[in-house]
Amino acid sequence: MTQPGSVFETAEAWDVSTGTILPKGNHVVVIDDAQDNTSSGGYPELDLWMSNSDGTCRDWLVITENSIGKIAALADAVGVERPKEGEFDPETLRLSADWIRKLVGKKAGIVVREEDDARNPGQKRTRVAGYVDPAMFGSDVTPAAEATGGALFQPPGGSPQSAVDDDIPF
Repeated sequence: MTQPGSVFETAEAWDVSTGTILPKGNHVVVIDDAQDNTSSGGYPELDLWMSNSDGTCRDWLVITENSIGKIAALADAVGVERPKEGEFDPETLRLSADWIRKLVGKKAGIVVREEDDARNPGQKRTRVAGYVDPAMFGSDVTPAAEATGGALFQPPGGSPQSAVDDDIPF
């Protein structure tokens, strides 16, 4: 019989990342790692680890008929051809290891949004809502409204600007 507490004395302590997690907003990141996985529901899943000079982000893309558009957007954003016949299983939609490897080292624009957490009512969580061409953002991170002192807007054909402008004489 095990003595009380001995399992805790011999247990390996969990490591925790001390890095900064990217907040909601628009970010240009590099895909540091991409791995094939299986979701808790049994669906194919693409796990991505991404970072820039301001922090890190992770995305778990569960692949179903309803979510293949996010994979298409990811491929377009990083400049990789969308998966073709032979690069995914047509029955399960699982991506090939060769296609997944093409993502590593590529730059992507990500849109991180804050949303209600379905598992914890009343709580918010951030998630990658989508992928875009990194050229849309013009810098590593579009500053948050809190950092610039005003809401951000992007005029048609222009770059993101702060709604606060100290040069206006009134």
